Amino acid sequence: MRPRRLAFVALGALLAALPATPRELGRLSLDEGLSQSIVEAIHQDRLGFLWLATEDGLNRWDGARFTVFRNAPGEARSFPYNDLKCLDEDAQGALWVGSFGGGLNRFDPATGRVTSYRNDPADPASLPSDLVRAVRVDRDGRIWAGTQGGGLARLDPRTGRFERFRHDPRDGASLAHDDVRALLVDGRGALWPGRMAAASTGSKQRRAGSSMSPSTVGAARSSSTPSSRTDPGTSGPGRGAEGSSSSTRARGASSLARAERACRARG
Repeated sequence: MRPRRLAFVALGALLAALPATPRELGRLSLDEGLSQSIVEAIHQDRLGFLWLATEDGLNRWDGARFTVFRNAPGEARSFPYNDLKCLDEDAQGALWVGSFGGGLNRFDPATGRVTSYRNDPADPASLPSDLVRAVRVDRDGRIWAGTQGGGLARLDPRTGRFERFRHDPRDGASLAHDDVRALLVDGRGALWPGRMAAASTGSKQRRAGSSMSPSTVGAARSSSTPSSRTDPGTSGPGRGAEGSSSSTRARGASSLARAERACRARG
């Protein structure tokens, strides 16, 4: 037997003799100082801290204890509301935190100070709704906020102004729904807004997505694109995936339909 084969046999015998190591599931709760038991979002920052958005403030876990940041009456630079729903981190290390009723908030971990962006009915360039359910920072540093009932909004941090994207029933290439519950920026830079039982896709376009049911797939179309990135499945910047991806959509629809039938059968 060759020496290399002998080495492999010896290693295999050694691993087989080692006892199995059980995996333990740890838990952080109110006993450790968590401010509230309903955790809506978790993010680990570049320094390794864990940030937990709860219905009673923002919690930072340093591995030993929690530090809680919440509304302080009379303090203008604290969170306006404690019911926090989502968070993401930008290139400067600031956290962008969405709240249910308190709008979009920029939190500076170094100072603990909060800058809030709220809806102003008289200002069309303000946040469209103070009910922020999702937030994502794109590769260009712009902040996307998904709201409940107000659609999707994009903030330019340099100007503090928002651009709004809403569902238009007369436009099949508009946002699928104004209740946006989740956001993802994929590897190509396209933004995927999600809602209850559906999703849309757009490449940071003026028409950010298309209507979609649980068993269909949509892609964005726009003649005005802020960037030159290409949507997944398209053959050019800013164009929809209608031609080259029709077979992909059909296969996806078929797979989803089969899954739905299986779920109904099990139910």
